[in-house]
Order: sequence, then C-alpha cells, then structure tokens
Amino acid sequence: MTATLTRPAVAPRPVARDLVAQRRVTAYVGGGLDGALRVVAMLRGRMYRVHDLSVDVRDGVVESPVSATVSLTAAEADLLVERLRRMPVVVSADHG
Repeated sequence: MTATLTRPAVAPRPVARDLVAQRRVTAYVGGGLDGALRVVAMLRGRMYRVHDLSVDVRDGVVESPVSATVSLTAAEADLLVERLRRMPVVVSADHG
C-alpha cells in the first residue's frame, strides 16, 4: 500500500490591492450644484459606502470639487474613478 501525502489547501494571503480600505476619491464637476448632486446620486445609487463627503460649490467658479471617503479595494477605487470620468458633468476625477 502506498500513501500519498497532500498539503492542506491554504488560502492565498490577501494582496494589498485586495484589501478594503477607506480611500479618498475626488471629482471636479461643472454645472454647479446640479453637477455635484449628480455625482452624489451616482454614489448613492450604486450603494457605495461613503464615510465622508464634501462639496465645495461657489458662485462664479467653473469647477467644483466633490470629495468622498469610500470603503473600497484599490481595484474598486479605479472602477469608481472610471465611472466618474464617464459622467458628462465630471471634468476630471482621481483617487489617492
């Protein structure tokens, strides 16, 4: 009789990119308050877990920043930035 030794299955260690963390995402929007509200509505509609949100809309300013701290993996943060950049009211977006 021969016995075969097998190693127990070990889950791979999570890579930093796979870890959920609170990440800051900023979109610069045109259209004043209406543009900012469209970004906020998208965040809510897609059920992102927003921990902090700031909107700075000022009269006479062309672009207004909308910043949010969201619980995401790095890949999800990249996807969120892509979604923001596809919105017509968004001039630019990034995360850091």
